[in-house]
Amino acid sequence: MNLSTSDVGVQMLTLQLCGLLFSMTTIVEEPKITIEDAYRGWFKGLASSSKLVQENTIKSMLPEQRDIEFLFPRYAGKLWPIMEQNRKAMVKSVDSLAQNIAGRGAIINIKVIKVRENEEKKKDFEAILAILPKDIPLIDLAVSVEKGGGASGTYLYVNGRWIWIQSLESLPELLKRL
Repeated sequence: MNLSTSDVGVQMLTLQLCGLLFSMTTIVEEPKITIEDAYRGWFKGLASSSKLVQENTIKSMLPEQRDIEFLFPRYAGKLWPIMEQNRKAMVKSVDSLAQNIAGRGAIINIKVIKVRENEEKKKDFEAILAILPKDIPLIDLAVSVEKGGGASGTYLYVNGRWIWIQSLESLPELLKRL
């Protein structure tokens, strides 16, 4: 087989492009920790008397720039500054959230609802499901606590960790305005 210099160049360029595309692809992995365990850890961290532990806990729950870039590549440039501002505000006011958590008592029950498998939830999240990558786990939680009441929220597993995006189901409306 006789290859010309230009043939070799084309083959090398093709291999380089394939390598570049592969390196840009994020492989979605199975969660290393259950959402229940992650939530219990967050609950414990937020209930801590240490402000540093509370701040680190809230930071661990919230999306980072790389999460937004992966989940919303088309909107990431405009969406990240908004999310970053929200992140800073949540960290700044973590003490009020922590007081609320600490006063609730222990977790009694965590009900896990897999949004993609629940017909009712799929309707509620229809717009965001159309935007998110199809293989990202999307979980809605209903949490009961010792002193009554509860909490809920929607969580995604991305980049090797669970994250919480406040009011995720209403995000498509914001994205339309960006």
